[in-house]
Parts: sequence; C-alpha cells; structure tokens
Amino acid sequence: MRVNETHPSVTASGWNLSSNRSEGDYQGDVLYTTTNGATATITFTGTTVRIHSERNIDQGLVEFSVDGGPAVTVDTATPTRFVNVPVFEADLPPGTHTVTMTKRSGQYALLDGYSYIPIP
Repeated sequence: MRVNETHPSVTASGWNLSSNRSEGDYQGDVLYTTTNGATATITFTGTTVRIHSERNIDQGLVEFSVDGGPAVTVDTATPTRFVNVPVFEADLPPGTHTVTMTKRSGQYALLDGYSYIPIP
C-alpha cells in the first residue's frame, strides 16, 4: 500500500510541503527540509516498510530509526537526480510501527511518502 506524505500517519517538525511539482514525485508533492536535525515520523500497522525520497547532488545523510531502535544512516547524495525512489526499507513483525526520519547533512532532505504491507 502506498501512502502520500500528506496523510495523517505522517507528522513532520521543521518540514515544508512543496506541491505541484513536475519531477515525477508521487502525487506531485513532497515534504522537504533544509534544517539538520529536523524529523518526520511515520506510523503504520503492517510489516515491510519502504520510505520514498529523492536522491540528488544537493541531498545528504538521513537517519532512519524504527520503533526507537538504533539509527541507520543513508547517504541520499548522488550526481544524478532520482525521484520517488525507496531510500530505506525494513522487514518488521506484524504490528504497529513508527519510523523516524532525521536530516543530518546536505542542503535538502525529502520525504515522498512510504509504502508498506498491511496486516491482512
């Protein structure tokens, strides 16, 4: 199941919505931040989760923590732009989970929603 970043299951502190984008983002919008330390939180009930974002030269390090566990750092900087791509994935036991995304470096961090496998 794919969920847009504007869904109530996503809360973001220090992030802004950019709408009507023509880059190929899911539903034409993204949340973005330029502030290191800014967090976005996703809560869902299911198993496997994928966080979608952008990879580009102006991106940087982003940390992901699942259910308060240790953070996994992902480098989203690439010389070529890729939009609406999974940048983090976790296989989880069935249940309600929270993923926290934190910008650590680079000019921007983007959130283009998430996908997950719901519990049947």
